[in-house]
Amino acid sequence: GKALVAFLMQTVQIAVVLALGALIFGYRPTGSLVALAAILLSFSAVLSALGVALALWSRSRDAALSLSNIIGMLAAGIGGSFSTVSSFPDWAQHAARLSPAYWAITAIHEVSLDGASLSDVGAPIGVLWGFFAVIAGLALIQFRYHRE
Repeated sequence: GKALVAFLMQTVQIAVVLALGALIFGYRPTGSLVALAAILLSFSAVLSALGVALALWSRSRDAALSLSNIIGMLAAGIGGSFSTVSSFPDWAQHAARLSPAYWAITAIHEVSLDGASLSDVGAPIGVLWGFFAVIAGLALIQFRYHRE
């Protein structure tokens, strides 16, 4: 139940950011809106799973919040949220692929600027679901441990 609430909250947050971007800055993706929705739902699932995993693996609520802030900022930064990945040193460009933000931003860029369709962004969406599977699996392991 709580994971679904986290997913819905994350999805609404992203939708509000996009809506404000459209209203204030005139954001209009040139590609498929279905593809954009699929990317955003996939990224929301990854972020929600990460939140649940951190909550289950942390010893306290404060530790979980601190870890989520640290991991979130590092993943966003290395993923290209603050500057383009192409401006990074070579090692950091390779490390960027370890961040779900990299894959989400890459796919959003393709839909927004390059007119990509759902099939065009299938690979980055698949990678996001791979992140989800790993993170959700780690959460499930800890959840089963807590129940025993």
